[in-house]
Amino acid sequence: MESFLYCNKVSSSMMEYILRMKTVAAVADPISEWDKIESRCHELTAEVYAKANFFPECLRVCLEGGQYDLGMEKYIRYWKQEGRGEEIYQHEQDFLLTVAYYCFAKAEVDMMEKALQGSVTAKDQLLKFLEDHVGAARDDDDAELLTKMKNELLRKKDQSAD
Repeated sequence: MESFLYCNKVSSSMMEYILRMKTVAAVADPISEWDKIESRCHELTAEVYAKANFFPECLRVCLEGGQYDLGMEKYIRYWKQEGRGEEIYQHEQDFLLTVAYYCFAKAEVDMMEKALQGSVTAKDQLLKFLEDHVGAARDDDDAELLTKMKNELLRKKDQSAD
């Protein structure tokens, strides 16, 4: 309960900070400053949740803020090193699959592949998704891109099995 109260207090403080910084950012360069502030707020919020051991909330904030590396490299790795791998396994798999889907939608292939390296389940689910959507592609270019991604994913899956 104490951790929950702490998180709520910190979240309230962060919201006040965001509102103040939003005003400052509007005066400066509205887009780039706001993006930096928002990114930093997601990082801080994820850190608060992580310290309170709220795994799904921490990873959700990483997703919302596009902080995929932060979730994968900092928090999931840290929790595994702390011996909590089994405890967070399902949250990790859900996070990695969601990152893969988000990155697929944005055509961020490198980050998608990074997420898929950590999850055989996510690879299989994304392959199924790609197979289902190759035939439903709107045009030949989309179908070609989906096919290339699917083939690359299959190739990497085969390499990791060896």
